[in-house]
Amino acid sequence: MEFFITVVFLGIITGAIAHKKGHSFAKWCFYGAALFIVALPMAIMLKPAGEVAGTTAIMGGLRKCPKCAELIQPEAQVCRFCNAEVAPMSVEEQKQIKAAAEKEAKKATYVPGWLVAVVFVGIAIFIYAMAHDSAPNSGGDAGNPINAGLSGVSAASNYLTKPQKNAVRSAKQYINMQGFSRDGLIHQLASNYGGGYTVADATVAVDSLNIDWNMQAVKSAKQYLSMQGFSCKGLIQQLSSSAGNKYTESQATYGAQQAGACE
Repeated sequence: MEFFITVVFLGIITGAIAHKKGHSFAKWCFYGAALFIVALPMAIMLKPAGEVAGTTAIMGGLRKCPKCAELIQPEAQVCRFCNAEVAPMSVEEQKQIKAAAEKEAKKATYVPGWLVAVVFVGIAIFIYAMAHDSAPNSGGDAGNPINAGLSGVSAASNYLTKPQKNAVRSAKQYINMQGFSRDGLIHQLASNYGGGYTVADATVAVDSLNIDWNMQAVKSAKQYLSMQGFSCKGLIQQLSSSAGNKYTESQATYGAQQAGACE
């Protein structure tokens, strides 16, 4: 629906620009909706309809009266509009004027290549930005300090209940703020101040997220080190204790090593 509205809107813009210059609104509106990237530059570069009509008439063999500028036959000796005497044109003169009119007609519909390129690049950037924003989080979040260790949701998330989906949202918010182990995040969600979800819903929500617990351990380790000093062994114990975050021994060891406490 949004795409259809966008197409119609772009067509109306193109049609309005062309209509202001005396051309058909309906034709240019349809043209703009169907091929906006080309139609818009053409509408911008269009000449007023009167000039185009005059050029087309000259291409068809007519010429302008030198007195009143009305279009008359090239062989005419008297202008039928102002009755002024005019010299008939030779065949060579007719060819020259016709060639000049054809050149002018090409200018009327000419669209500079740079303008098409600019419009094309702009639309490409817009499409890329929209696709990038709507794409689900994948491994690309691993490099983001805020979302480190969170790489989207599993396919099972499509079958979550509403409370479980809300728990997923809460879990993501907590992960964005600080590091959590699996048990620590479930406990946080199930606590009264952390969301008050049932342990079952909290567990399902956490397990539906593709979380790299090693990366979470690194985040927690860095947060502990930012507050006070720890030895390698002390930091591992802190990370794996109930008071800390209850990471597994291997996760806690990885976190302490990557945080620089074990160098």
